[in-house]
Amino acid sequence: MKSKALVRASLILSSLVVLLSMTVIGPLNTVQAATGTVTLASSGLDHKDPLTTTIDTAYWKFNGSAGRELNARFSYSEDSQGMHIGVQSGSPGTFAGFFAISPNTTASLYHAFVTLSYPSMSTGETFNTGIYVQTWDPNSINYVGCVVQSTSSGYFWVVAQATGFVQGIVALQVTILYQSQTYPPTDTTHLNQDCTIITNGSNYLKVYIGGAVVVNRKDLNLNMASPFNAYLEPQTTSASSMHFGTYTNYYSTFGENVTVSNAPPGGTVQLVDTSNTVLATAPITSTGTAVLPVGKYHLPLTASVNVCDSANNLVASTSGPITIWGGNKYTASPTTTPSSTCSPSPAGQSKINVNTVNSVGVPLSGMFTTLWQNGVQIASCFSPCGFTVTNGQTYQVAVADFGMETFSHWSDGTTTRDGGILPLVPSGIGLTT
Repeated sequence: MKSKALVRASLILSSLVVLLSMTVIGPLNTVQAATGTVTLASSGLDHKDPLTTTIDTAYWKFNGSAGRELNARFSYSEDSQGMHIGVQSGSPGTFAGFFAISPNTTASLYHAFVTLSYPSMSTGETFNTGIYVQTWDPNSINYVGCVVQSTSSGYFWVVAQATGFVQGIVALQVTILYQSQTYPPTDTTHLNQDCTIITNGSNYLKVYIGGAVVVNRKDLNLNMASPFNAYLEPQTTSASSMHFGTYTNYYSTFGENVTVSNAPPGGTVQLVDTSNTVLATAPITSTGTAVLPVGKYHLPLTASVNVCDSANNLVASTSGPITIWGGNKYTASPTTTPSSTCSPSPAGQSKINVNTVNSVGVPLSGMFTTLWQNGVQIASCFSPCGFTVTNGQTYQVAVADFGMETFSHWSDGTTTRDGGILPLVPSGIGLTT
């Protein structure tokens, strides 16, 4: 193998030839506040509830099959440990469920921290708990869910899609889009996870479990008419005792992306926390817009929004760390006389920017791009976008085919789809071919 240091690399997709350009530079660490400003244009927050005080009965309503089944039982309460919903089947082997349901909402991102208290169940018994997003239509049970299920052999996490109609009885077709390994009852490290569901109800679904992307699809037939409802629901076949699902930190937002407009094209926007760690970074497009996905984080973030021009000058920023939700939109008012810089650091993190254009240079957006390390996908985005990576480690970047656009080769002639990238110190990349 031959390794070569590059400042700029690119790959080409075809049939309709698509050029992907990629630049990797050192991390941009803010030095001082800029004189230009970044202000909130609109909030992306739809609703938030820590679920650790008392039940907000104006927001949450409760229902479920356990309320109708003979001999089934249910309960619900809230304390400092979370919202607890309990359910017990009326007869062994028959599922009973009970849920908290939100009002109708047009939000597209839904999150809850889900706790499973049972790493295993008795033989023949099943329990599951999770967060679901479902169409408002009372005649349809079309939903997606992020769920953890426990059986006698252990527990596992799943992402499920379901479609069905209510016609006296419920007939569902359930598709499992993701399933984790089955964790043995002795492994209690995966009982509690952040579940984040992002969907348009039509074809797009992205799900984070524990901050990692496990589903990212744009080709689904979800058939979930907006508005939506969020459900927090446990279900069980156990008739021997009541089992509880526990939920905390519920929120819904109008997307996972933080958008900054009126920024200098060719520059970069960062979200930087109070310890000066870059949480997210994105290139500024030719239209002056940067889009930063934050769905993998437990929101809200407390961070500064920093805008750097193409020369790494810090030209605009918030006055300090602010509360940031997915869906927030900001407007930059850059200074023309910057007094501080966004400087590459000799070690730490680097940035990979991904932009896609066709063979005649017309920008294309929405190409699904993934970042891999040691055979595991660790991040994804839709171009134009960027990844923050650690210097000295090897990564692979790949772009998926879409429609008539299929991968052909990197512009330097490399035909491997997943270009190997080794961020160097102090900056630059090594492209292994």
